[in-house]
Amino acid sequence: MPRHSGFTLLEALVALGLLAGVAAVSLLALYGGVHGARDAGYHVRATLLAEELIARARLVAPDQRAAALAAVDAGDIDACQPPSVKDQPRGDVVDADGWRAEVACQLPQAEVSAEAAADRIRVELRWQAPHRDAPSSLELSGQLPEVNR
Repeated sequence: MPRHSGFTLLEALVALGLLAGVAAVSLLALYGGVHGARDAGYHVRATLLAEELIARARLVAPDQRAAALAAVDAGDIDACQPPSVKDQPRGDVVDADGWRAEVACQLPQAEVSAEAAADRIRVELRWQAPHRDAPSSLELSGQLPEVNR
C-alpha cells in the first residue's frame, strides 16, 4: 500500500480556499445589493417629497404660488428639525420650512429647486448618498389647475 501522506490535507486546503473565494464573491454581491436597495429608498423618498410639494402648490392661489415656492428654493437645507405647528403662519399651505426640514430628514445633503409657471410646476431634488461619488437627482413636473378669470 503506497503512502500518500499529506494528500488529504492538501485536498482540504484547496476545498477551503475555494469555499472562501465563493463566500467573498457572495458577500460582494450582497454588499452591492444593499447599496442598490438604499439608493432605491432615497429615490422613492425624493419622489414622495416632490409629489407632496406639487400637491401643496395646487392648493395655493395662483397669484401666491411664486412667493410660496421662492421660500422652498431659499438657501441650503441643513436642519432636520421641523418647525412647530404654532410657528407656522395661518393659511400657509405650502409650509416651506416644514417641507424643507422633512427633505433634510429624508435625504442626505439635499438641495431643492422649485419653480411654477402659469400651468406647470417643476420640482428638482438633489442629494448625495454616503456611499456614492456622484450626487443623485430627481426632477418631477406637475400640471397646475387652470384658473378661470
